[in-house]
Amino acid sequence: MMREDNVGGEGVVTTTLQVQPGLMRGRVVSEDDALVRSDPIGRCFLAFAKQSSKLFVVPFSTSRVCNAYSDPKEMLKTEQTFWIDLEEFGIRNVKDIVFCEGTFEPTIVVIYEPIQTWSGRVAIHANTVFAASFTIDTFKRSSKKIWTVSSLPYDAFLCLAVPEVGGGGVVLVCASSILQIRNGVVTSGLYTNSCGESLIKLMEDAEALSTGPISKAGCIADLETAKACLLRDSGPECSVVLSLKGGELYLLTLPPPSSRGGMQMIRGSSSVPAAQVVAFRDNFFVLASRLSVSVLVEYKSKRETLQNGESHPVVCGEDEDMQEVFDENETEEPQQTVTSWSLKKRDALPMMGPAADMCIGRNERAEAEEEEPVPEGEQKTPKFFEELEVVTGGGMGSSGGVTILERSLRAEYVTKRDAIQLQGYRSAWTLGDPFARKVARKARERRNTSSRTRNERIRKTNEQLLASKESWKIAQKAEREKLLRDQMQQRKVEREEKEMSEEDKRKEEEEDETVLVDAIENMKRDIDRAAEEQFALQVEEPLEETPVDEDELNSYLLLSANDSTVVLETGLEITELVEVDFRVDCPTLTVGNVLGGRASVQVHKEGARLLKGRRLILDHALPYDSGIVGAQVLDPYILLRLENGLVAVVKVEADEEAAQAESQGKDITSALAFGESLMDEYGGGLNGLDELEEDESIPNVKVTQVFVTDVHMHGFVTAACLYYGPFEKSRFADSPVSSTTGNEDVASMEEDEEEYLLYGKIEDQVPMSVDMEEAGKRDSLEEAGLLLVANREGELEIFETETFELIVRCRRFYLGPTTLADEGEAAGAVTPDADLRQDGGAPRVVNLTMAPVGPNGHGFRKVPVLAAVFQHGQVMVYLGFSVPEECTKGELSGRSRMRFRKIVCDDVVEQRGESIRLVSFRNVGERAGIFVTGKRPFFIFADRGYPRLHPLRIRPDSEVTDFAEIHNVICPHGFVTVELDGTVRIGALPGLDDVVLDSLWPLRRINLRCTVSHFAYHAQTSTYGILASHYVPQARDSVRKSIKEFSSQVQLEKEKGEAQGLTVSGVEEDSADASALGTKDPRKFTGSLPTLMQEKHELRLYRPDTWELLKTHSLKDFEVGLAVTSTVIDVYKVSKPAKESPRAQQQKGEAAPSLFATSVKLRPKHMLVVGTGYLKGEDSSSRGRLLMFEVSKQERFVGDQKVSTFQMQLIAERELKGQVSAVQALQGYVVVGVGPKVEVYKLVEDEIVCCSFFFAQLFCTSITSLKQYVIVGDMFKSISFLYWRDRNKSLNFLGKDYQPLQTYATEFLLHNDDLSLVASDGLGNIQLFNYENATVAESRGGTRLLANGGFHLGSRINKFQRVRAYGNMAEDSKGASQQLTMYSTLNSGLGALVPVSEKTFQLLSALQAKLAQSPDLPHLGGLNPREFRKFRPERTSHQLLNQRLVSAGLMGSASFPFDCSKHATYFVLYSLMATFC
Repeated sequence: MMREDNVGGEGVVTTTLQVQPGLMRGRVVSEDDALVRSDPIGRCFLAFAKQSSKLFVVPFSTSRVCNAYSDPKEMLKTEQTFWIDLEEFGIRNVKDIVFCEGTFEPTIVVIYEPIQTWSGRVAIHANTVFAASFTIDTFKRSSKKIWTVSSLPYDAFLCLAVPEVGGGGVVLVCASSILQIRNGVVTSGLYTNSCGESLIKLMEDAEALSTGPISKAGCIADLETAKACLLRDSGPECSVVLSLKGGELYLLTLPPPSSRGGMQMIRGSSSVPAAQVVAFRDNFFVLASRLSVSVLVEYKSKRETLQNGESHPVVCGEDEDMQEVFDENETEEPQQTVTSWSLKKRDALPMMGPAADMCIGRNERAEAEEEEPVPEGEQKTPKFFEELEVVTGGGMGSSGGVTILERSLRAEYVTKRDAIQLQGYRSAWTLGDPFARKVARKARERRNTSSRTRNERIRKTNEQLLASKESWKIAQKAEREKLLRDQMQQRKVEREEKEMSEEDKRKEEEEDETVLVDAIENMKRDIDRAAEEQFALQVEEPLEETPVDEDELNSYLLLSANDSTVVLETGLEITELVEVDFRVDCPTLTVGNVLGGRASVQVHKEGARLLKGRRLILDHALPYDSGIVGAQVLDPYILLRLENGLVAVVKVEADEEAAQAESQGKDITSALAFGESLMDEYGGGLNGLDELEEDESIPNVKVTQVFVTDVHMHGFVTAACLYYGPFEKSRFADSPVSSTTGNEDVASMEEDEEEYLLYGKIEDQVPMSVDMEEAGKRDSLEEAGLLLVANREGELEIFETETFELIVRCRRFYLGPTTLADEGEAAGAVTPDADLRQDGGAPRVVNLTMAPVGPNGHGFRKVPVLAAVFQHGQVMVYLGFSVPEECTKGELSGRSRMRFRKIVCDDVVEQRGESIRLVSFRNVGERAGIFVTGKRPFFIFADRGYPRLHPLRIRPDSEVTDFAEIHNVICPHGFVTVELDGTVRIGALPGLDDVVLDSLWPLRRINLRCTVSHFAYHAQTSTYGILASHYVPQARDSVRKSIKEFSSQVQLEKEKGEAQGLTVSGVEEDSADASALGTKDPRKFTGSLPTLMQEKHELRLYRPDTWELLKTHSLKDFEVGLAVTSTVIDVYKVSKPAKESPRAQQQKGEAAPSLFATSVKLRPKHMLVVGTGYLKGEDSSSRGRLLMFEVSKQERFVGDQKVSTFQMQLIAERELKGQVSAVQALQGYVVVGVGPKVEVYKLVEDEIVCCSFFFAQLFCTSITSLKQYVIVGDMFKSISFLYWRDRNKSLNFLGKDYQPLQTYATEFLLHNDDLSLVASDGLGNIQLFNYENATVAESRGGTRLLANGGFHLGSRINKFQRVRAYGNMAEDSKGASQQLTMYSTLNSGLGALVPVSEKTFQLLSALQAKLAQSPDLPHLGGLNPREFRKFRPERTSHQLLNQRLVSAGLMGSASFPFDCSKHATYFVLYSLMATFC
């Protein structure tokens, strides 16, 4: 299958799809079994399954040479596929395949191992890998073997093609060595440890090497499972970058063909563990990771000649971010002539990581916020899901951590709740005033000058106080010390007078000396304390810092009501202004800055006012009969939408000639006008010019007015907006692109083709690519101005602001098409929805905006985003783009290359509120975007060029009516929201480095520098208990010692003198590793083996607000944390101790009283329960432990600040005869999975006592409980359903699934009174089970769980979690709260299962069936949406009894029209799909 980008705007579409049933031979293969490789110059590509022996080749049908001038459409046409049977050439167990470069015919190199070896046979069969080269004739559909290389190291796993400039051939990467093969001969190589050295010697004995140099690497490394990529633009030599499994980067330099030197390998840096390394463009490569963030790295190389003894470091970036991803290291053996490298991190693409575990906890910041006041007689509205956060783990080692996802953006408000309460005000705007900023700057400088003067006086006073304090302290210390010594001397005299032995005198003297020293120390502390109180230093006043982006500070905040306007001054405090020239006796439509911020415009219903600061310059009254109903200010234009459906655009610009006249002292009164000919008619005048100060320079303005209705506008206008931002001018070209370039290339193409047929190669070929320099020029967007108009008929028209020429007209905009394009001016065209338009049923656009969206700075560019609100509250978002310049006008419809692609986001597109507004902003949280008001307001951001919609968290019973950005001293680059009740809030959003918005949900990545496996949320203390691990170096001697201790079999064989398996002698311990590889001299292994790393597991306690590590409990050696849960456990106490021991009572024939009979229930405790297992090898039994930790939190006040301290104490532990793989709470008890058994434990004082047990089937993988019901998931035998009876402390079997199932996770699904069981398996399926009584025939007497639903997700679900529903699904018809079941997948995905009523389910099922048959539904990846989601059982005989699962993702990918007659139905669909997250 091949895919390409459709220039018409439909995105990536499938162009070729071929199915080969024999490729897999009916086997179920893993993700790593398939190999797909393409020819470097695009002649063919091949597909191979490692479990199969057939190599499928798909040739491209090209009539001319594939180079930079080739037509991609011709190159992507495929011919009939043929296959090559590798077994005919004796090839089995293929490890890797690669295409060679610089060959006349497609040539491949296959790395295979015909006879496999293993660790116990390495001493005999070590070099078992072969390399074979084949040529593929795509015309004759045949292949031919060229050469074969044998006796290669058994640990070879990766092959890279070397370009022709580097001599050709391939580079073979092994776990301990690297070899270069040219024309069937190993020409050079190196080994990275002593294991590789022994394998190289075996190759020399087998005469598999040429005379090329095989050297020792300058660093010791283990290359197992490393990822590598060839750097093509790395200088005169070819270089390879290798990323090891631990994240270490190594740079390998290959010798030139004419050189006799060897390879050079140096340690580069440490980064993320990469799943793939890809080099592209000039001097860039990407470390693509599935476990952590993906990093874009820029590299530079140059040749250097070093003196003897000089070290050769790899130069890394100097910014702070690089220190976390890259760290410098040096080579151990520097060379004379080496390649110097410089690596710099340019960008990082964060990810959630494989969600092996998921936890839902309460947001700590939500708890810290002040509680909302609740009026009397009303109940507080629960927030449910909005207060929760989803925590998942990801990464490995130093790049490991947690990812925190929240459903909505949480702003940090600088004003307290209801601090600004203005009843009736619904709109807000902010303005900047250069004069006010200048006044504020001078005031700040005056305050800082006064502060510096006072601080200077304070410093002088403090110096005097310090001098006096030191003198006083010296005098006091001398006086008191003398007094103490006099007292000691007096005691000595008294002692001499007494009759005492010399020994007693000596003891008393020593005691007196000790007392004297302590007294002197106490005296000094008392004097220092008294000096600090008596000579207290004065504190200097802090200076006011210059605000960030001072020239962009806002000075005024305008709020508008239905009948008035209020003006507020925004400084250090927010105060109301009374004496202003703004019109405050009427509502304001819009306010904005013009003339580069030197003036401002206020638009009201009757006209507009032009002001400088607070002073009026011009008052413009409209000459029309109809008033203004909408307006927008976008410097230098003012857009006015009138009641009669017309649109007027006014342009404000400065008069430079008047400015020169003003500088010469001439009269400038005549230069201020709304157009020279319209001065008298419009009544423009001068107000207050003589009252302005001299330094208040008045801008000289000249205003021109243009009516868009005079330039061919269609219909009554319902919404309009202005746009100025990135858009290429080439998008507005109305003629085809010049074809001179293509004509000039014809001759060169013919010459290239002739040269190719004669000589077999073309110089400077750039296959399947374009010129990067030219592509970079096309990517640079220019600024352009547009006018967008939506009329009553549902059409969208776009004009250019320079000439007001119509460039785009979309007649079906009201239908919400997937792509918007110009439909031209086809006269007399009758659309199928003409009846709908005549009836007035087409949804009307009530608000429209278009703005550049994206981050400010940071190397990212903004993209044009179009948003529209329809009369029913539906919000549509489109991304603007243009088709490539190579496409001519004849290939595309319309007069413009401008296109808009619809962004589908079903979660927040349906909005409700009194008046929904679209507000664009330039800088809020370092981002530019669009804000949509309403009951569920949301932002539109595009951090990486793709729009994302993120809701803003507000009070559940509130509604945002307006939004404005504000840049103030107290809130830099923040925003202002006005709510329905008149509450005005000022807040700020997290910055670019604090939260990632390029995802469906906002996420924060916290690097914990450890591998996170499991975690649980402790609700009582609001902390997270995390099972983590990290690697620590381990000495080989200790490993050998532990092996001797744990292996009794080896001990016995050593005593008998029989060397079998792994034997270690006391004299030659190093020979143990040498004998495994056949090395005779064990001394060569000293210091040449990679460092052994041991994984240490521990339980960590974190607080969620700062993610500070609070407590740590380390597990034992070889002990692994397998499960953790937070639960409430009942604590019991033994009431009456037994008079005799239980054994004595048994000897007497009496029954020993158990702890059940002698224990009473005390109180419950919130605990963390951990299940572990020991991994000591096959020679030791499998055991584990059950640990219980009590977590407590104490709060105290230090001054006015509340300080919290946390404690984690191990209460009880018990060793079990098996690994504890699952832990869950069960009504005050703990139910655990220990191998094939399910056991229930309770806590009696500090002892864990078993209450009950149940034998499952093979091995428990998951346990889920709900009240007294328990689900047990087995590794291979599906699930079992149990019932806990507390009366007799027993687990009772209810039913199970008799079909084989590799269970990953289980959970309950609740809906009213119905209880269902959900399970996921290893094939990526979700199954829904139900328990029925014995009257149902299929239930086998009630012991069989009925499979009533199956769904193929395509990803393995490893965790389910029930959570209370929100939104429209929060309550059912009876008012009961509903629950949804969230899940996380190993492919970094999140989703949810939502229960619905039977009627709704039938509606969704019917809609899904219709959509699956629709030809317009996109088939992503060539997959049929119906067949791909069909349940895939392990056995074909497994049949579902019913199908009660329906996919919302299928309906979300469809584009629904906005037909009024069906609008209510679609609202139900969208509201349901919103709960699927």
